[in-house]
Amino acid sequence: MNEREKTVRVREVEITPALYALVAERLAEAIDDKQWFSGTIEIPDPQMECRLKLSAIIYRDGHSPSDITDIVPVWWEFITEVDGEECLNDFSFRYLHTLFLD
Repeated sequence: MNEREKTVRVREVEITPALYALVAERLAEAIDDKQWFSGTIEIPDPQMECRLKLSAIIYRDGHSPSDITDIVPVWWEFITEVDGEECLNDFSFRYLHTLFLD
């Protein structure tokens, strides 16, 4: 396969609002009561494999461990694979951040 054929096969996956909501839910479960999170979260989706790799500082209001006031990513990567091949995606941590803190 030459470079031109490889370029044609590259696809970009759109991350839907429903998938963002699921990522936020899984992240909240993984963070639990921690002040620092570093790990990988698998997100089930019938059409692709999704993983969020994240290292982040978790800020809380001090009243309750569940009251997260901010998540500051130190490093993150959102990986999508379709049929075993990694695909580009339009994931935005900024968008996830707004969902997570609302």
